[in-house]
Amino acid sequence: MTGTDWSDVRERLALPAVRPKADEVFGAKAHRWTLESPLSPAELAELEAQLGIELPEEYRSFLLHAGRGGAGPAYGLFPLRRVDGRWEREGVHDDDGRRLGFAGWYRRWLDEATAQAG
Repeated sequence: MTGTDWSDVRERLALPAVRPKADEVFGAKAHRWTLESPLSPAELAELEAQLGIELPEEYRSFLLHAGRGGAGPAYGLFPLRRVDGRWEREGVHDDDGRRLGFAGWYRRWLDEATAQAG
């Protein structure tokens, strides 16, 4: 596991949340300066099994120790949620506007990224 220490993240997010111009920061109205609860090791294992991959170590560490989504760059990290027994990334849709689950979103990105890489 990565050596990244996420123990200060929630405390640091609480500081700008109460400042007068907090909502003026790009994306803050969407993520509200909060993180969802972290995944348990069992939930992370279930997610990776569903995807058929092992997530990068730093992201695994973030999911286990900081949160499963919420406050982050731009509009924040779309939260991971279990829907009908499967993990999905909230807020992701395909080109036709249909809801695209986490696995579909990730695999679509992976297909596009590998195609671009040649």
